Amino acid sequence: MSKPAADLLAQHAPDTRANRLEAERQRSQEFRERMMLRRVGKTVKPPKLPPLQKPIVDGSTHLVIGDSHSHPDVPNHRYDWLGRYITDLQPDVVIDTGDWWDMESLNTFDRPGSKSFEGRRYWLDIEAGIDAQERVAAQLADYNRGRKKKCKPRLVRCLGNHEQRISRLLEDEPRWEPMVGLHDLMSAEFDWEEHAFGETVLIDGIAYCHYFTSGVMGRPIGGIHPAASLLSKQYHPCVQGHSHLFDYSEKTDARGEKIRSVIAGCYFGHDLAWAPPSVNRMYARGLLVLRNVKDGQFDHEWVSIDRIQAKYS
Repeated sequence: MSKPAADLLAQHAPDTRANRLEAERQRSQEFRERMMLRRVGKTVKPPKLPPLQKPIVDGSTHLVIGDSHSHPDVPNHRYDWLGRYITDLQPDVVIDTGDWWDMESLNTFDRPGSKSFEGRRYWLDIEAGIDAQERVAAQLADYNRGRKKKCKPRLVRCLGNHEQRISRLLEDEPRWEPMVGLHDLMSAEFDWEEHAFGETVLIDGIAYCHYFTSGVMGRPIGGIHPAASLLSKQYHPCVQGHSHLFDYSEKTDARGEKIRSVIAGCYFGHDLAWAPPSVNRMYARGLLVLRNVKDGQFDHEWVSIDRIQAKYS
């Protein structure tokens, strides 16, 4: 009997114990033959596997920038790298979780009239963040020049507590109102969709905010495991910045859907002068990438600032 005919007969033979034993014997014999070939250094072609149904992966890609704290005393190389990384990644959405500006000149721990409150330093702080935006925009413009398929992600900014210092200044010192304001950040001019400090932005089922609060006092959610605390308080897919740490937590709801929360670290390589060395060492420095984002579901990836600098500097 020819082999095709034998295979066809075997497919339609009754599933008896004898047939199962014969099939197992045949597989065992084939295994021993493959092992003999491997031991003498022969190349063994793996047996063909049955086809599997390919999953549908049609979600969007989000690039999340944790607190980047642009500062006039720190060169903005990292924003050039950020622009190049965006053109390589081609994300659908770029989210700045806030504190793009450090705004040291408006530190509330310094009294009005002190050197740090000097108007000249305010404009230097503002210029540092605008220069950072210009560098990202320049990289995108260079990439898009002459291309049919443009890299034009949606740019979303959730203002942080450091940008909020400008609003607090105007509340305490209304006389500054004609001269300074959040419009100095020029978010709209650089195509950033700006959202107020504390406002939650929902994108593809994920809630973004600089930080989420708990209780009537509106204190930031934190703790030893901040992502788990965030999940237990919000019970919704959430991403925030603020703490400069990276943390991740995951739970499963009654439908079997994953609910994830992420603390997005920070995007700067220098140490912050107002934080002690032990705290600076805790910071997670890099970018957060969320792939296949759909209805709050996503695959996450952490990209360290060292990897980014090594590739783009």
